[in-house]
Amino acid sequence: MQASSSCNSRAAQQQAALAGMPRRRRARPATKAQRRRGLGVLIDGLTSELEEQQQLLKELQQEHWQLRSSHDILVGYCDALEFGRELETARRSSTARSRKSGSTAAAAAAAAAAAAAAGGGGNGITQQGLQERLAGSSGLTKSSEVEQQLLAQLAQLHYNAQPLCPQPEIAAGQQQQQQQQQQQQQQQQQEDAAEGEAVSRKQSAPSSSSSSSTTYRSSEAAADNRICPPEDQFLLFRWLMAQPLRPDAEQMTAASLSADYKKTMRAVSLVLPQLGEITPAQQQSWNQQQDQQQPALQQQQQLQEQPQLESVVPPPPPPQQQQQQLSLQQQLEQQLKLQPGLQLQQQQQQQTVTQQPLLLPCTAERQQPKVTHDATHPQRQQGMVTSLQLPSTPQEQQQQQRQRQQLTGELQQQQQQRLTDELQQRRRLTDELQRLISRHVWLLMSLVRLGRGHLVSQMCMTNTVTGELMKECCLDHFKACVQQLGLTRQQQQDISLAWSVFQSIHAAILQEVCQLQQQLGLAELPASSSMLSHLTRCADQNAQLDRLLLLQNKGSMLRNCFAYHMFGCMSWAQWGKLGVLLAPFTPIATVVAQAVSQIDAAEREQAAELQRQQQQRRRQQQQQQEEEEQLRRRSSDGTEVLE
Repeated sequence: MQASSSCNSRAAQQQAALAGMPRRRRARPATKAQRRRGLGVLIDGLTSELEEQQQLLKELQQEHWQLRSSHDILVGYCDALEFGRELETARRSSTARSRKSGSTAAAAAAAAAAAAAAGGGGNGITQQGLQERLAGSSGLTKSSEVEQQLLAQLAQLHYNAQPLCPQPEIAAGQQQQQQQQQQQQQQQQQEDAAEGEAVSRKQSAPSSSSSSSTTYRSSEAAADNRICPPEDQFLLFRWLMAQPLRPDAEQMTAASLSADYKKTMRAVSLVLPQLGEITPAQQQSWNQQQDQQQPALQQQQQLQEQPQLESVVPPPPPPQQQQQQLSLQQQLEQQLKLQPGLQLQQQQQQQTVTQQPLLLPCTAERQQPKVTHDATHPQRQQGMVTSLQLPSTPQEQQQQQRQRQQLTGELQQQQQQRLTDELQQRRRLTDELQRLISRHVWLLMSLVRLGRGHLVSQMCMTNTVTGELMKECCLDHFKACVQQLGLTRQQQQDISLAWSVFQSIHAAILQEVCQLQQQLGLAELPASSSMLSHLTRCADQNAQLDRLLLLQNKGSMLRNCFAYHMFGCMSWAQWGKLGVLLAPFTPIATVVAQAVSQIDAAEREQAAELQRQQQQRRRQQQQQQEEEEQLRRRSSDGTEVLE
């Protein structure tokens, strides 16, 4: 009874507690509007998250492009470091051998032998050594003085570098340094081998005269204004690598690339005649070649593009204005040549006036020029004599002196103004030429860095007139065009030495690429039945593909490094002139370097032959002198015996 009463009391308490609590209401079903609102909120949250993810993806893409560009820059710098190291060692060995030899011709032969030796050493590189070079372990850890200098040069330009326009103060300082170095080198050469220098000068004189005779105006003065100074021969390559990618490089096709090249060369052909590098006839022939075998639509497009080009680059003046400009230039040159003579005449006149203020009739007649006397016109003779006589009073003489001084001062000011105007005009034209060429080269380098170098190679092997692919390049045509550039002896030596070093490094890469391609061709055969061997073969094949891609990228970057090193040895005018003269071909760096090396080798052979002939003559003269001395001794001995 007690247990039942306790249970009832508990139940009563629970009921009382439940009675005090609020009752639960049943959940009503959500309406369509509420559902839509919830879905909208959910969609808004998802869209905001998606936008945030897209923004992060864009930032990651930008970082990826920056890392990729910096990676390309580092790879290019490593290739330039390797190329510059080999080039510097070859140059030092050639200079050491040239100092030991007794003439400049023998020094040139020693440079060729050193380059050949460097090529043999590069061909004998093992695969392990090449892998270490590609990895960058052997090139950066064991740094020598040469490598430190090259690394310091490479680290000067950073990403988003300034345009390639040296400041005038820096350029003047570099010119002074170059002049001092040239003077020191000349003194050493004169002390070491005076006879060989005479031979080289005799040999270089006809070559320079022949090159200047073929051109409209000699470009030897422009050759001193090299794009890259001798102290930093990779300036152009570093500048191109430091620039951001061109925006239209990703959408570029083969047709648009060839159109861009034609557009730049047309603008360059308008600038070069004003600089005096090509004749108007050569410009007309180039335009006729480009206008041949083109459809009517392309001609209309060119007509539409012509006013734009004219706005960028001023057209050449008509032939009458050109003749006037040439006559003015000739007058200026004559006046400049005659300036010292005029000054001497003025000094002599001032001395005569101060010493002899009053001239007698006899002295006046002596100073008169010879005049054809005519008896029928005595008045004319008297008028001429009176006009030639000097004034009698010193005041009139002073007035005439002042007038002459004013006239000479005005003439000098006019001449200086004309010279400054001509210099400013030439600088403006060279800046325009630099802008045109560098813009197109920037596009080519952007394509190479994007992995689209096949478009550049396709453009180099196409005929710009017909648009057909060429099987091989005409080396004779390249030689003829290179001879018209007026390259100096130093430029030829630099290009030929760089070509030999490039061949030595590039040969090892090509050899390994061929081996990998053969191995990949054998790997396409059906694998064995075992799964393990199949997987190992697949892994080996992937490793070989990665190695092949690495070697191909290295080869393309090395070719670009050599190309811009070679073009950096030239001036902007020479580079543009080469592109215009080579039409319908494009300037391929390897073919141009091959032509320059052949020309340099021919000149060296001529110098060696001249040296041999002179040595033979000297030997003959020595033999004759010895024979004469022997005869004299015999005659003296005979006279002594007779006595």
